[in-house]
Amino acid sequence: MPTPTGGVDAVVDRDTPGAAAGGGRIDALDGIRALAVTAVVAYHLFPTAVPGGFLGVDVFFVLSGYLITRGLALGIASGRGVGLVRFWVRRTVRLLPALVVMLVVVTAAAGLAGGAAAVRLRPQLMAALTYTSNWYQADAGLSYFERSEPPVLQHLWSLAVEEQFYLFWPLLLIAIVVVTGSARAAAGVTAVLAAASAIAMAVAFVPGEDPSRLYFGTDTHGFSLLIGAVAALVSLSRTPWVTRWLVAPVGWRREAQGPVTVVAVLVCVLGVLLIGETSAFAYRGGIVLVDLAAAVAVLAVATPGAASPLLAARPLVWVGRRSYGIYLWHWPPIVLLAGLAPA
Repeated sequence: MPTPTGGVDAVVDRDTPGAAAGGGRIDALDGIRALAVTAVVAYHLFPTAVPGGFLGVDVFFVLSGYLITRGLALGIASGRGVGLVRFWVRRTVRLLPALVVMLVVVTAAAGLAGGAAAVRLRPQLMAALTYTSNWYQADAGLSYFERSEPPVLQHLWSLAVEEQFYLFWPLLLIAIVVVTGSARAAAGVTAVLAAASAIAMAVAFVPGEDPSRLYFGTDTHGFSLLIGAVAALVSLSRTPWVTRWLVAPVGWRREAQGPVTVVAVLVCVLGVLLIGETSAFAYRGGIVLVDLAAAVAVLAVATPGAASPLLAARPLVWVGRRSYGIYLWHWPPIVLLAGLAPA
């Protein structure tokens, strides 16, 4: 099912390097994945020591928004279309089998363990298989930040948000591109959508109340994915400063990419170490700040010719390429073992 391409051939400048192809795998992006999944696992194991580790999920969101949007925009601009059915099938084939295996094993383990791990397992499974875990948990009034007897499949909320993005964003992006006709204008519209989502989170946040609904909601947390999408569209625009900084940087601009990456990653690390899970700052700008820093890091390391030896280090790349599996499997054992521990 190819998508309409008429009137959108100006989406990217096909004469600029990096716009003609999606490019191969970038090791430094796997390094960013590794840092993100490490933050999440550390948060779940040591929440008081790593209070902002939950922000690792937001880094994943930014990276996913960037990669998916860049691939879709390049497909539209090339004239070959997106192929929506092919896109959705590819995502399903890539993600669903590992999820199903995990669900089968965890269901068996929870049945054997009994207790809190087996409570409300059936609706959790249904929500997991339909990628609606975030809405199930929000509707059930479950807290992401409550340490006492959390759901064994609680972590699947983020996969649900991503899958909902994969389902609806291609359709919306096509509409935006057809109407605007350029990557720069599409980036502007997407930025407005991201701002609306972030503002919704900030306005709805009430100090002293559990912010889980805001954290789970695709409407109030979708800005992280959209910020990644903005970064992708900016990287494909013809704007002169984009060409100078991101397409073919030379001289001091190219030299600056290393320090820029370091500063951006440092901002993310400081957020992980310092931003509290229920603090007003987190929901009124803190998460957005980390998202923007993550977007800058992604743009910097994805720039043709960029060198990021630290992020591309072998151990980080190894972890990053297995981050999906690590994320799937890290949480259920924490819940199951906690249930078996003596009171």
